[in-house]
Amino acid sequence: MRKEKSGTFTTIDGNAQAFIPALLPPTLNKEKFFVLGVEASRQIGLLDGLGRKLKNPRLLMKSQLMKEAVQSSKIEGSQVSLSDLYQYQLSRKVENEQQEVINCADALEMALHKVSNGQNIDLDLLNECHKMLFRGVRGNEILVGKLRKRQNWIGKVLSNIETARYVPPPPDKVPKLMENLIMFINSSQELNPLIRCAIVHSRFEAIHPYDDGNGRIGRLLIPLMLSDLQLLQTPLLYISEYIYAHQQEYYDLLLGVSHNNDWYKWINFFLKAMIHQARISVALLDELDELHAKYIKTIYAEKRTSTTRIKIIDMIFKTPFITRSLVRDELNVNDETAKNNLAKLVDLGILEILDRDTRSYMYLAREVYNLINR
Repeated sequence: MRKEKSGTFTTIDGNAQAFIPALLPPTLNKEKFFVLGVEASRQIGLLDGLGRKLKNPRLLMKSQLMKEAVQSSKIEGSQVSLSDLYQYQLSRKVENEQQEVINCADALEMALHKVSNGQNIDLDLLNECHKMLFRGVRGNEILVGKLRKRQNWIGKVLSNIETARYVPPPPDKVPKLMENLIMFINSSQELNPLIRCAIVHSRFEAIHPYDDGNGRIGRLLIPLMLSDLQLLQTPLLYISEYIYAHQQEYYDLLLGVSHNNDWYKWINFFLKAMIHQARISVALLDELDELHAKYIKTIYAEKRTSTTRIKIIDMIFKTPFITRSLVRDELNVNDETAKNNLAKLVDLGILEILDRDTRSYMYLAREVYNLINR
């Protein structure tokens, strides 16, 4: 049997070789992925079942989404931690690097909301995500919210296009390739949905359709597809943490698809990442749910139960760093009520005070944060 080509190379800018991927779908031997595909589907089914049993799974969704933005940005070299992100948001003293991570979380949240409400994953949605990713940062340096008009390449710092490890297709080829990708995303394929996700992510990275931000938008596509394919009712599974831990292998396998048509190794890696992260997410959700129940029980054990304190408990599972002003604004209570209820939660050992010297204390739910950030 003649081996299918992954695509073609074309010479640009002297001696540089740009890769033009073959149109989707690829020809795959589905039996090779059967065992891992079944196990990945089973683990995601368990996670989805747990999410459906939780009283309010969206309490836990926000923290997971924030962590994904941090991990996805770390792959691109960001030094912003989850703790940094929470505290920067509260202080509103945000620099470009922190703002890009916040933007990544906002773009993911916006896109998930639209897809869960029935919008198709299309180029307009991806462009909107890209535009949001660079909101307020580096907007003058790159083309924002639009497909690139210039050639890009991937390589080490100070490398040039001729020494680059990978040169994506020329800009005039990008619209047709993206049209093919969007059609594949929204078509009905007799293929395990998780394998479709793997193919889509790999192809998006091969096209590299934007001037910058391709990695983050490409990884954002994964939870969007899980939601669109109705594999998870609540978006609780993200794989950037796994990718970050296996970063070189991730890059090598993506390159292997483009240069050698090696879908097998890439898809195996992707399915293993899904299995690993699904198991971690199930364990985390169980522990967070138990901790939430423990805190609520503590509140109800008081002589006078405070509905405000119960609402603050819910808040700290969305963001374990809070301030008096955040409680006041989110719960529509006066400053004194916010102050007294936060003080009581400190007395109960649920919160601790950070930065006592500042005018407005910042409070941390350390047990919640430690679980999310482990």
